[in-house]
Amino acid sequence: MLALTLLALLSSTDGKVAIVERTTLGIPAGSGAALRQRLRVALGAAGLEAELVSPACADRECLTALARTRGACVVGVTLVKNKKGLTVDLEAVDAAAVVLQQTFLLANEQLERSPEAQVFAYQLGTRLAKDRPVVEPPPPPKVLTPGLVEAPPPWLEPSPAPSRVAPRVLGGVAGGLGAAAIGLLVASAVVKGQLDTALREPVVTSLTRIEAQQQADLANGLLGGSVVALGLGLASGATALVLGLD
Repeated sequence: MLALTLLALLSSTDGKVAIVERTTLGIPAGSGAALRQRLRVALGAAGLEAELVSPACADRECLTALARTRGACVVGVTLVKNKKGLTVDLEAVDAAAVVLQQTFLLANEQLERSPEAQVFAYQLGTRLAKDRPVVEPPPPPKVLTPGLVEAPPPWLEPSPAPSRVAPRVLGGVAGGLGAAAIGLLVASAVVKGQLDTALREPVVTSLTRIEAQQQADLANGLLGGSVVALGLGLASGATALVLGLD
């Protein structure tokens, strides 16, 4: 029953505003009444049905009780004159809670032309209008199950890094073939040197014709093998260099 009563009171405040004095310091009572009348003009320009009521309400409990009694939104007006100027504090309440608050320094007595007062009036009109648009709440954020990570789409998956094993292997092979080529070349030179020395002996050679032919074939074979090993080593080295630069 209480909820229905509050709902009826809240629905009846649409467009209706009661303006009441809350506190007035540093200015005459007549000037305060004139300023509240100018606030009524500003609220009327925003499409609100505003009226001045009395007596004054000094605290929020009084404003809330007045809103509940009148079935309207109540705007309490505080006016304080100090060295900086005239401070205006506006507090709009309904039967349940504070609807809107605004505090500003008034440059002149034309309160209805003050940008701050106009903003307050139109914001209050928007909150009290019956046909104000309903804003849909934002969708809740997507929560992932702990321990699970969404897999990226296939087109976003990083491509595997190229392997660095093949260049190192080919580099080792190239080095081994190069060393073998040098060894075969040295061996070929040694055998050929021994054969040339034996053939240059003036009278009698220690080699038979068959042995001399075998040493010549061995020297040529070692030389050919060194050439082949050197070629393979150079090819392996070039391949390893290309793969290492990718």
